[in-house]
Amino acid sequence: MIAPLLAVVLAAAHTAPPASAAATDLGRGYAAYRSGDYHGAAKILAGVVGKGLKSDDWALYLLAESAFYDGDYRAARERFERLAHGHGGRPNELAPLRVADCLWMEGERDRAAALYAKLGSKATPQTGDPVLARFRIAEAAAAHDATAARPKFLAIARDFPAHPLADEALRRIGGTPETSATAGATGTKAPAAAAPPAAAAPPAAAGAELPPADRLRRAETLTKDRHWDEALAELGKLPAALPPELAAERDYQIGMTKFHMRRDYAKAGELLLAAAPHLTGDKAASAQFHGARALSRVDRDDEAIAGYKKVITQYGHSRYAAEAQYLSGWLDYNRGRFRESLPALQATLDHFGKSAFADDAAWCVAFAHFLLGDEAEAIPVDCRRRGSPPTKWARASPTGGRGSARRGGTPTRRPRPTASSPSARRSLSMACSPAPASNRRGARSRWRCRRNRSASWPPPTRWPTPPRWSCPRR
Repeated sequence: MIAPLLAVVLAAAHTAPPASAAATDLGRGYAAYRSGDYHGAAKILAGVVGKGLKSDDWALYLLAESAFYDGDYRAARERFERLAHGHGGRPNELAPLRVADCLWMEGERDRAAALYAKLGSKATPQTGDPVLARFRIAEAAAAHDATAARPKFLAIARDFPAHPLADEALRRIGGTPETSATAGATGTKAPAAAAPPAAAAPPAAAGAELPPADRLRRAETLTKDRHWDEALAELGKLPAALPPELAAERDYQIGMTKFHMRRDYAKAGELLLAAAPHLTGDKAASAQFHGARALSRVDRDDEAIAGYKKVITQYGHSRYAAEAQYLSGWLDYNRGRFRESLPALQATLDHFGKSAFADDAAWCVAFAHFLLGDEAEAIPVDCRRRGSPPTKWARASPTGGRGSARRGGTPTRRPRPTASSPSARRSLSMACSPAPASNRRGARSRWRCRRNRSASWPPPTRWPTPPRWSCPRR
């Protein structure tokens, strides 16, 4: 079996056309570029560009990059400008910011800053480093007026706290006077001897501190970027005595950071619930909801249910209301308190029937009635609520679909089994079986095979996609 395969591979290798000399040199030039031999890469790639390669734009880009890191900024700029005036493609998108980098390294900083400002609205992390562009704009402004450049450095430190240049921006405004200038302030990989001398940084104001509002903004950005330890360290630098609105914002951010870190849920819940009355808008609803959720994750379910009910009553129009309504019933349902869970779950169907939690609530209502022995109530609740065809829920309901005739559907040809029959219990267990979203066809086939094992159920003409039941994270 292996010998024929080897014969085919060897035959294909002998019949494959030989690589052109230009393609071979492109590979050699790329290998030299990756190894850091920029001078050698530039020599090799200079003979590749314009030789008819399909990837000629990439060859030109690698040649420009090699020249840049070799210190030949003028030659690199000319090639980047040629790419920038091209006809699209990835190198064409990367070239404009690199032209500005070349101008900066050539010492034409005002021209570079003007080009950075022009490209600022279009710059993305995929086409360059927009933070580096903003930092160099601030540096160019500082060369003329240090006071006018201070807000620019402050904006970088506040809005991009995880960027390597954020600490240098803080040093420039005096936020961390003990920090020395970073070696990456010029933002290039070129040797230090090849770069022109940097403009002198404005003297740091001794003892200067960021305003509390800016520190809160930095901490919020760090939390969103998942730098949770750094966010807590930033919040720890705030003074203990703060105005009430800033103190509430600080407690909210500490609570949300601990919540996302999945640690110290008890402290997170206490901070969030205490801060909620002092916040406004969506942030107040978020504090109340996540505070209740944090308590539920440490098994303080009764307190969590009370917190969810406050979300419903005080923030009923927020984006957290539907989930809070569902979870207030699901916590009882999950603890086996089926009768106590019914009012909250039914309220989810009544008030949030079009939300993402309606299907799970409908299932929990039907299953709770079934486990309580209320066979007459254990019907496909979702069909009765939405007026949808009974086929979907009838075949997944605990009662085997006995409610179809009651809802005005077509009477079945054969009598359905009762809720306590083995067939109904099999249908209920199949409804609870997981169905991977990535394998819908296979899940439907397994569903069909399992259902057809029962002789009391006639083969259906069309089976729906099996429902996927999953427990929400508490």
